[in-house]
Parts: sequence; structure tokens; C-alpha cells
Amino acid sequence: MGSISSLPSSGTSTVSFNGISSYSSDFQNILQRAVSMAQLPIQALENQQADNQDKIAALQSLNPDVANLGAAVAALGTLAAIGRQHWSNGARHLHDL
Repeated sequence: MGSISSLPSSGTSTVSFNGISSYSSDFQNILQRAVSMAQLPIQALENQQADNQDKIAALQSLNPDVANLGAAVAALGTLAAIGRQHWSNGARHLHDL
């Protein structure tokens, strides 16, 4: 007969089958393949999480630049309003001449 044991190893489990049958090696390979296949969705999610964390960091690094751009646009809007007001006042004076 054989025995099956599961040993945790760095967050994953390792399944081993110890037996005296000539098929024990094949069965061990099947078990290892099944465990590897079961871990594929976990690995995909971990990769996606790492990608998302990289994107978050990149977006956070843009925050100061976006804030500066917003301030510059607001300043341009203020200058445009002041310029329009001065131009309107100047045009009235020229028209009065």
C-alpha cells in the first residue's frame, strides 16, 4: 500500500505519495501536475495584483504633476479674465474718442 501526505511549503502545499506499487511514481506525477494546475488561477491573480499595484504607484506619482497642471490652467484662466476686462475697458475708451 501507499500513503499520501501533504507538506506546506511557502504558502503552497506539496503532495507526495509514497508507495511500493510500480504505479506510485506515475501517481506522484499526476498529483504534482494536479496541484500545479490548481495553482494557476492563484498565480494569475497574484500577477494581476502586482500589475495593479504597479499601475497604482504610477498614477500616484502623477498626482503632483496633475495638481501643478491644474494650478497652471487656473492661473491662465485668471489671466485671461483680467486681460479680457482690461481690453474691454480700453476699447470703451478708444470708442469714446
